[in-house]
Amino acid sequence: MRSSATTLVRTQNSALHSARHPSVAPRFSYGLYRRTLVVPEVEHGRRYYLKFDAASKAAEVRLNGQPVGNHAGGYTAFTLDITDHIQRENQLEVTVDNGRKDITPISADFTFWRGIYRDVWLVSVPDCHFNMANAMLSATPRAASRWSCAQWRAGLSCPA
Repeated sequence: MRSSATTLVRTQNSALHSARHPSVAPRFSYGLYRRTLVVPEVEHGRRYYLKFDAASKAAEVRLNGQPVGNHAGGYTAFTLDITDHIQRENQLEVTVDNGRKDITPISADFTFWRGIYRDVWLVSVPDCHFNMANAMLSATPRAASRWSCAQWRAGLSCPA
């Protein structure tokens, strides 16, 4: 079983990262990111995902003009299945709105990040794979200086 991941957006030195100095940029605004994404080979029998490590606060994602998903929550990662939309050459477009008042936090004593402020990955996995959307560490019931025990919850995704 072979999986691969490619970084699409690095928050440092990235053409997609639109951070501005806080004194220049409005506190609440929309950010629009566009990128041409070339995949050398779209392989049959594989699934393709976009994994966003963070985008604040609400993101809408389109690939080749088609909506592929959205996410609300600026401090949580999210993953979108783009298999049905991916081609050899793609136009990725992400709109991020950090002005939403229905998504916490609304105010705080720390600086709010806005836009895409963590990496974005293109992930390729076999058709049968651990579900990208729901694998999570659910508990660490026992830990000691030389060992620990962790519980994971994950689903297996396989075509019917």
